[in-house]
Amino acid sequence: NYQTYALYHLVQLSTLDSSTISEDAKTLSQSIYMKKKMYYNMRTKTLKRNATNVAAKASDIYSKSLSSVNVTLNMLLRKRADVEGAIEAEEWRRIGDEEEHKSGRLDTSGDSEDMDPVDEENNSNPNIIRPKSRLTPETEKLLIRKGKALTEAISVLKVHVERVEDLLNLTKEDLMNTAKSTIKRLMLEFDTGGNIRVEEGGPQDVWFNSCCDLVTSRFQISPELKKLGIGGIRVDRITRIHNRFLRGRFETNVRDCLENDLEATATEKGGKVPKRMLEYLFYGSPPSLASQTGQKDEILRVAEDGFRTPNEYKGFGFDESIRLFSTVDGADGERVRKVEETSRGLSEDSLEQALTGQILLVKTFVGNRVAVDTDEVKGGDDSSPPCISSGMFSAPTNSAYHLSSSEPVPPGTHQPKTWHVFNQSLALPEYLIDFEYLRVDDTNYDPKQRQSTMEELKASLVNHPPGAVTTPSPQESIDMIPFLFPLSRFSDSLQKSSNAYASTRDSLYSTSLNLPPKIPQRSKLFLMTPEAISGETLGSCVTNLTYLNLHGHCLRKIENLEQCKFLKVLILSFNEISKIEGLASLKNLERLELGFNLIKRTTGLQNLKALKTLELNNNLLNRLEDIETLSSNVPHLKQLDLRSNPLCKAKSYVPKVLNNFTLLQKHDGLQVTDDKRAIIRNVKECGISLDLIKEHGMGMSVGGGDRPGLNSDSDDNWFSKIEDLDVSHRNIQYISNLGNLNNLRRACFSDNEISQIEGLDKCLRIEDLSLENNRILSIDNISHLLRLRKLELGHNRISKIPPLEAYTRLTQLSVESNEIKTLKPLQECISLMELYIGNNEITDLNEINYLKNLPRLIILDVSGNPFENVYGVGRAMNSMSIGVGGVGGGSGAIGNGSGSGNGRDLRTEGGAGGSLEIYRLFIIYRIKKLKVLDGCGVTQSELVQSKNKYCGKLTRETIVDKVGHSFFEHVRELNLCQLKLKDVQVLSGQEFKGLREINLDNNLLVNLSTLSGLVNLSVLRLNYNKVESAGVLG
Repeated sequence: NYQTYALYHLVQLSTLDSSTISEDAKTLSQSIYMKKKMYYNMRTKTLKRNATNVAAKASDIYSKSLSSVNVTLNMLLRKRADVEGAIEAEEWRRIGDEEEHKSGRLDTSGDSEDMDPVDEENNSNPNIIRPKSRLTPETEKLLIRKGKALTEAISVLKVHVERVEDLLNLTKEDLMNTAKSTIKRLMLEFDTGGNIRVEEGGPQDVWFNSCCDLVTSRFQISPELKKLGIGGIRVDRITRIHNRFLRGRFETNVRDCLENDLEATATEKGGKVPKRMLEYLFYGSPPSLASQTGQKDEILRVAEDGFRTPNEYKGFGFDESIRLFSTVDGADGERVRKVEETSRGLSEDSLEQALTGQILLVKTFVGNRVAVDTDEVKGGDDSSPPCISSGMFSAPTNSAYHLSSSEPVPPGTHQPKTWHVFNQSLALPEYLIDFEYLRVDDTNYDPKQRQSTMEELKASLVNHPPGAVTTPSPQESIDMIPFLFPLSRFSDSLQKSSNAYASTRDSLYSTSLNLPPKIPQRSKLFLMTPEAISGETLGSCVTNLTYLNLHGHCLRKIENLEQCKFLKVLILSFNEISKIEGLASLKNLERLELGFNLIKRTTGLQNLKALKTLELNNNLLNRLEDIETLSSNVPHLKQLDLRSNPLCKAKSYVPKVLNNFTLLQKHDGLQVTDDKRAIIRNVKECGISLDLIKEHGMGMSVGGGDRPGLNSDSDDNWFSKIEDLDVSHRNIQYISNLGNLNNLRRACFSDNEISQIEGLDKCLRIEDLSLENNRILSIDNISHLLRLRKLELGHNRISKIPPLEAYTRLTQLSVESNEIKTLKPLQECISLMELYIGNNEITDLNEINYLKNLPRLIILDVSGNPFENVYGVGRAMNSMSIGVGGVGGGSGAIGNGSGSGNGRDLRTEGGAGGSLEIYRLFIIYRIKKLKVLDGCGVTQSELVQSKNKYCGKLTRETIVDKVGHSFFEHVRELNLCQLKLKDVQVLSGQEFKGLREINLDNNLLVNLSTLSGLVNLSVLRLNYNKVESAGVLG
């Protein structure tokens, strides 16, 4: 690794450590380094994929948990709409009566003939509402009471839903942070050439169990933990740290200390360190240190570079020493105290998240320590903080002397000690421990049951094809470990919340629905006919109508409202409307309710200049551009409800709404305050500013990375020096101001709100382009970037890949988690080495055949694609696309033939686990040079199995190549000689019944039973095969 890294990064070297470097050695180093880089890149992608899959699993658990709740909630909302509609309709009728009375047009001679006659008995019963009848005062009071009860029940349900949503969001955030930290640890191994590496532990490792025992035995419940209701601790994850430099430094310093210690030298034989001089202690990063240093992950920094010097700690306002603790609660004490102080301002779920922690287990050479009393350390004053310096008690920083102070404890418990170490070289971080504090009620869990639950969760996350055994491979298990614990915590918290909600749900639900009066079921009209409109007016003239409520009638189209020119309120919620239309004549409309429909766009509101209130909640709006369309059509809105639409998930959703609607007073049910507007006003739609480029642009000089021209305002040419630009996580909506960056080689725009690739016209030197986690719909405007080597477009909404044959240097393409359905555009991308296209919408396994002629493809990830559906795996294996040309051309060569058909079903062949075996073997056989599939290495055994299973099978694609079309029922002659065929089962299909002549000379056929169904066959050539008997053709 040393020589490889040195020669890769210092290409100009001709001599290294007195050895002459040949060109072959340089070439080999370049090759080895690139392979290492590809491997770690693949591992990174796998970890990101696992995080995405676990987040999807959490969303699935969330959806299942809330499925019945949402059904109940929608029913209650619909019933409340019925109640509110009846009350509102009565109020508007009174207003109409008053206006007609004032104008002298009110007819009091009797009911309109359009109204149903009502018998006196039913009309006097307030518990019954009859269609097309006026409400009695008693009935109206009962409706108001019922409406309040429904609102109370809805509030309880919404509180539960919001809590579960908060839980899900916290879990997703936790998963993303876990992915980032795990990837950071992994890349640390790559960047240091393996000199620093981490090892995930499990119950099968002795050291893992020893660490768990040490943590539990050295945990005591502090007063702060008692206040938080903590009764125990549980270890989630332990990572072993292998740091060659720190270990070498530790051993050297220990050896020096022992050589200077005559007593230790005399009593210890064999060069071993006396056990009394070694101690395993805990270290937790204090939050106050992070605020002082700006280092967010101090623990990982310690694992990489070791502890800071005592003078550094003193400079940050701490003791002039490294503080280590003999107990877990001591090491994590400052963080726990801060959590306890702020616990009142935290939600229950946020508090649960805060009760997870991370500490280091440090191997410490304590030497001849000096024990001091706690009061002596504190100076005798409990109110003053401890002040330890390296000069106390004559303990110099370059010696093995340290201080330890003890707190009094009850008999029979561990004596907690605080160690002050004055030589950072004598403290070696060995284990990184992730743990969680347990509430008193949660301490009586069964460890075996929990382990079983974790294994079940792990199995549920494996992206294997349907019907396969879901036992993860060893590598998959290792990669999943970091993400299991956030998912487990989410599942447990969700269960607790559901149990608490269930105790009040039934009573509120049944009480509110059963309250009188009984509201009749609304009829299913489907069409918005003039008769349907007049039927809701109770005799009022349609032309004078000001209020119309047609909610819950299963209407599919807005129409026939031309005569309702004075309409002020139109309610069309709870229908099946997919398009806003037919409203052009309603110039006086002030309130429009279209919630709970199927609307996808916000067009059709152009002429509603008087509109003040608009409800479009619970629809299918998914484009942020619709907000701009809405604001241009109805800019004077005062109330807008867009809740429960896909576009609400966008990061810039709220700022975009508030910045487009300046008069808005209420948004999504919440008041728009001046303070909220002041905050949002600064989050306007933005591109990439020059200041942002200056701040995050990097250049490459002889000495490495720097920021060219950014420290000198006089340098007008700083644009041309920038080669690297990373503006991820900046809420950018569009790419701009890159016209002068003509030397830009790497650009990262990940995790923004970009919807279109643009602004890269002048950046012709770009080699690495990342646009992951945006809102991009198509891959456009990059056809000129012919130097691209790496293109990352994962987690967008791309449905189609453009042809990529012009990108002759492209080696890595990442388009995972999109909406791609075919691999065909990739068939000419011959330079491709890594392809990540998992979690898309590819349903046909035959699509893999488009990759078979890519000679350099060695890493492929297609996991998470729905291969199981009607056009998927079953059909793929019934018409298997296995090429036969060139099969015998030597190992590692990709066959030139193509085709499909072996007549076996992926979901059933091979019994349990057969689908996974066939899935992998099929892909491995088609892509001959593949080394890694779905994050797991391709073994030699799999290579042999794939060749034995599929070599020599006639396929449909082969036949298409021979005859030039796929209309097999018209084929009469077929020449299949010299193809080394072993299996021609595909010819047993009904479409080949018309065959009259087949040439199968010079093949490897043994069994002819599959030809027995060719009843019209008159000529069959079988020379030079291995047929033992042709009796089956008789």
